[in-house]
Amino acid sequence: MSKFILRFDDIIPGMDWNKFLKIKEVAVKYGVKSILGVVPDNKDANLSININMSNSVFFSTLKEFAEYGDTIAQHGTHHTYTIKAGGMLGINE
Repeated sequence: MSKFILRFDDIIPGMDWNKFLKIKEVAVKYGVKSILGVVPDNKDANLSININMSNSVFFSTLKEFAEYGDTIAQHGTHHTYTIKAGGMLGINE
């Protein structure tokens, strides 16, 4: 039997929910549970697009995912970079 982990990071109210839900619906269709990495107070403008939902709808949606069996995880607090070093891959320089 194969085992795998399906994790989605950068879950915020202002993300592209249309794209995310298309993938999530396939996971649910096959009974796949996932880990949802939520950024509770996003300050990274690169993550937000024009689609925005209220906090109450956002947290209600997360609650529905948790009731389905998904794990809700915190993926940072603000999603901001506080160092200038590019890390091992040099992607943040």
